[in-house]
Amino acid sequence: MNVNPNHYCQPMRGDARRYPDAMTLAQAAEYLNVSTKLASKLIRDEKFYAKKVGREYRVSKKSLMEYVRGE
Repeated sequence: MNVNPNHYCQPMRGDARRYPDAMTLAQAAEYLNVSTKLASKLIRDEKFYAKKVGREYRVSKKSLMEYVRGE
């Protein structure tokens, strides 16, 4: 079954400025209002830019916001 992740991404209401420029996976998931598992899948599917640092991902806030806007 193919699921469109954009359908489930409802960004948090509020100020995106409270998030750092390089978010952790948990912060990105919180911003998208999805589980960390789905956020990880979106990274694997290259829906937005993330860089692996050690054992964790860092997600570009700019890239994440472009993804949310559909750019």
